[in-house]
Amino acid sequence: MTILGKMMAIFVLILSILQGALTVMVFVSRSNWVAQNKLLGNQRDVANTSAAQFQKDADDARAASQASETRMQGIVAKLEEENKRLATFNSGLEKQLSDAKIDAAQQKIIATAAQNDARLRQDDNKRMLEVIKDRDAVIAQNVNEIKKAREDRVTAEIDRNVMVNRLQQMEAKLRDAVRDLAKHSTAVTTTVAKTDAPNPPTESVEGLVSATDNSGLVTLTIGSDAGLKEGNTLEAYRIAAIPSQSQYLGMIRIRSVKPDKAVAEPVGRMSAPLQRGDHVSSRVLGGG
Repeated sequence: MTILGKMMAIFVLILSILQGALTVMVFVSRSNWVAQNKLLGNQRDVANTSAAQFQKDADDARAASQASETRMQGIVAKLEEENKRLATFNSGLEKQLSDAKIDAAQQKIIATAAQNDARLRQDDNKRMLEVIKDRDAVIAQNVNEIKKAREDRVTAEIDRNVMVNRLQQMEAKLRDAVRDLAKHSTAVTTTVAKTDAPNPPTESVEGLVSATDNSGLVTLTIGSDAGLKEGNTLEAYRIAAIPSQSQYLGMIRIRSVKPDKAVAEPVGRMSAPLQRGDHVSSRVLGGG
């Protein structure tokens, strides 16, 4: 065989080998395409299923969004209504606050006026107290003057009664003396005169009757410490609340005496029985 023949044979062999390789490549490529196409089909089915699910999820999300938007609109409407209510409430509060401020200002004005009025009233009360004080002083002076005038009148009336009583006693003594002189022309007796004659203490004394008994004896609130001695005489009189009812009672003589008290008996007839609280003195107050 020639070199050309060998080369042709080699060419044919190479061509056969290339054809077989091409056939294999075509087969392999076709097998890969089928598998790839099947895979793509599966992926398409999965994609379609996912798209349907996505569409469903999107529809559900859209519906949920619409429901949420509806709820939000309701909430917004309620909030707007609440805001309106709060605005109205705040407006009412502001009006109340304004009214309260006005009322407080008026109350302050009233309180200030009341304080000024109270201050004026205090000044008036002070002036009134001064007037009342002056009036009370005048009244007290008038009362003292009336009391003194009443005491002077009582004293004058008692002095008159004392003088009348003494005149009556002197007339009685004179009648007794005339009778005694008629009976005993040569004898002069002074027993009665000595018995009934006044014998006041040398010092001026005043006291009260503290007790009486059925025998006519009386206990006095004064004794030798006041200057009394046995045999002294005192004038007894009664002072009443109504001056015209005061009276001179008569004369008493001391029978026994102690430092702080004495016992006495009436001299002659008394104008009224002695009683606790009657006054006694060495002379009737206001007398000469």
